Amino acid sequence: MPGNVERLFGDLRAELFRVTGAISTQALPPLLPLAYIPAIPAPETFPPLPQEQTPPLKLGAREPAGDTLVSAVRFPEVWRSWLSSLPQSEAPDGLPVPLAGVFLGARDALAALDARLPDDAPVPGLPGQLTVMHLQAIRVLPEVGREWWLSVDWEAVWSKRIKLRG
Repeated sequence: MPGNVERLFGDLRAELFRVTGAISTQALPPLLPLAYIPAIPAPETFPPLPQEQTPPLKLGAREPAGDTLVSAVRFPEVWRSWLSSLPQSEAPDGLPVPLAGVFLGARDALAALDARLPDDAPVPGLPGQLTVMHLQAIRVLPEVGREWWLSVDWEAVWSKRIKLRG
């Protein structure tokens, strides 16, 4: 995400950590998961997103998505069509849900929030849409046998800047 949007999500996640103590809110960088793929392809072989035909992404309110808390994002069909060309794996248990939204926290955050934050509370200060992003391949290596956020390594393997024009 652009730096200003990433900072806003970082501030929100810091506030969630302050309120809940949920470690998952700090375990990964602000990200909008698109898919889990079995092997990370080289950036030059990754299928290009048709940026000219792809409308900006609409940002939404906080809401649960599986066992996670996200700031919802509405994906136009062109994203789903583009992603269908990739070999995909199931999301590992408790990790961010693809195409749900910007990851804010996992089960520990959901359990700690209870009724403190309404599910549909808007994220303060966020723009209504994303037009510029970095498409990144990220390798996430959680420790087996523990809640992933207690011991996770991750690395950005490559990144491509994209501008949505739709």
